[in-house]
Amino acid sequence: MTVPRRAGKKIAFGNTWVVAAIVVRLPFCFSPAALPVLFRLWRGKGTASQVELAAEMVKLLAGAFPGRVVHGVGDAAFHGEALIVEGTTWTTRLPSNAVLYGPKPPRTGKRGRPKVKGDRLGTCAQMAAQATWTDAVIDVYGQDTAVQVAAAGALWHGSFKTAPGRVVLIRDPDSGKPYDLGLFTLDTEARPAAIAERYSWRWAIEPSNATGKQILGVGDACNRVEKAVGRTVPFGFLIQSLLVCWYARSAYSPRRHRPAAPAVPVVPHQDQPVSHRHARQAAPRVPQSQIFRHPATPGRQRSNRHGGLDLRQHRRLTRKHETLAKATKL
Repeated sequence: MTVPRRAGKKIAFGNTWVVAAIVVRLPFCFSPAALPVLFRLWRGKGTASQVELAAEMVKLLAGAFPGRVVHGVGDAAFHGEALIVEGTTWTTRLPSNAVLYGPKPPRTGKRGRPKVKGDRLGTCAQMAAQATWTDAVIDVYGQDTAVQVAAAGALWHGSFKTAPGRVVLIRDPDSGKPYDLGLFTLDTEARPAAIAERYSWRWAIEPSNATGKQILGVGDACNRVEKAVGRTVPFGFLIQSLLVCWYARSAYSPRRHRPAAPAVPVVPHQDQPVSHRHARQAAPRVPQSQIFRHPATPGRQRSNRHGGLDLRQHRRLTRKHETLAKATKL
């Protein structure tokens, strides 16, 4: 549970959801868009962890797309042996204090327990000091960005045990730090620049969550029944994904919508997906009077502060109001 605290006292309660989204490229978006498809409610300590819930959804996605490799990406909190799933890869951000080791050495033929990990490579900062950097251009948030990357085969024994992986270090060419971002991936075949670009796609789920909460009102319902709590949030996000799919397949027209390239760099936390904005503009609108009031009933239409339809009941004009209105005119 998410419990904000102030001076040691609980002031609010909330739910913690683990959301799996499929990241897609849309013709009307410069940056990738995330479509939430699977959801799991974390029920607190003593139950399945968030990493285990994420692994469960990765297995479902792998089963839904047989014959295809599913590349999973998560933030620094999602790492563990449970995420080693056949037919999938996983990429996550490395903590600064994570210690990496070399690949598992071959058997020597001598007696005794064989080694499960190679020599100690150190932390990301230690590896960056001895790394060989190469220049690359990657697509980050819809813009081509020049970076420097370095990669090395490694084991993150503390999280993924003996599963072979790679460490990918990224830094800005003008950065004064040893490195700016350290990644660990179970994908040992992709290029380091492709791994860095893939991790940037993870950000698409953040504006997707913000859109669901701020525009569609996901999470506003005050449910108390257990089944209602487990259904309302996933239903709202699924409606959002269906809305984007409907717009991309049936409503979008290149002649009608031609988004202009941003004149200034896009700040990630201020970027609103173009897809939702265009979808709301293209959605058919029915006059409020035809939905909430009888056409013959006079009255003043109201709208809420969000610019949507007002669900409040409108006041009907009585003879007393009509008489006062006539007297005012006279």
